Amino acid sequence: MKRHLFSLLFLTTPLLQARPIITEEAATLGRSTFEATFKGSVREDSFNTPESTYKSAVLPVRARLGLLSKLDLGFTLTHLSQSLETGNTRLTGSRPALFSPELKYSVNNSIGVLAIWHTALQEKPQQELPIARGDDYEIVSLFRIPVRFPSHLNIGYLFRGNYRSRFGIEGGPISKVTPGDIFQAKTSLEIPLRNAFSLLSELAYYNVQTRKIDGVDLNGSAGDALDALVGISWENKGWNIALATSFGLLNESHTSFDLERGAGDVSYHLSFSYRLKARKPNQ
Repeated sequence: MKRHLFSLLFLTTPLLQARPIITEEAATLGRSTFEATFKGSVREDSFNTPESTYKSAVLPVRARLGLLSKLDLGFTLTHLSQSLETGNTRLTGSRPALFSPELKYSVNNSIGVLAIWHTALQEKPQQELPIARGDDYEIVSLFRIPVRFPSHLNIGYLFRGNYRSRFGIEGGPISKVTPGDIFQAKTSLEIPLRNAFSLLSELAYYNVQTRKIDGVDLNGSAGDALDALVGISWENKGWNIALATSFGLLNESHTSFDLERGAGDVSYHLSFSYRLKARKPNQ
């Protein structure tokens, strides 16, 4: 009896392949499979009018559980901080971790859909660059492209909710912000190399609609971004580790984007993940 109970609790690791960093795979984890992922990225932008430098750091921690063979349930906690330097002035801001529960359903290993609720967060007081957001809802269609090497395509839409902000002015008036919705398309290609290494290449396109403040359109807040990512990953015994760099291919502006989307001039990415699968006891 004890041996059977121990076997039920014993976890073993399934064989993994390289996985993209910013693109979501079409397949689910599989029944009774758990995965934890830590990612970190740093983005840098330089602007000429006025001359300034923008930097941000995004640190998401994601946990997922395969409830059924075709259904995953999970959540992500995402911490974000940012800074803006103009001349001798440096402004900073951050937010507590954003909670984003998610549900993923896949018809098979080639077609799926991912639904995410990004819960609302109020801005922290006494910040020069406060970060707030309303309730945002994201829906993404997932496809596996039938080519020789693993390749995926995501097409999604982010519906953004209203929120209120003082824009870093202590005691200032509170304004209603209506951020622009975001259309996004991402694709990835993973080329196996030797010794469990793989070469990663990804493309991401974002179209951001106009932001409004108290019902008035904010000039320059709409825009497009096209990013290219190159990197390398290694997997072994449940571990998957990846390093990558992404570049903005369009002359975008900082105000055109959700702070967690778009590579800017250049972004650096690091990803760790570990996957566990429950093993049934021997009969």
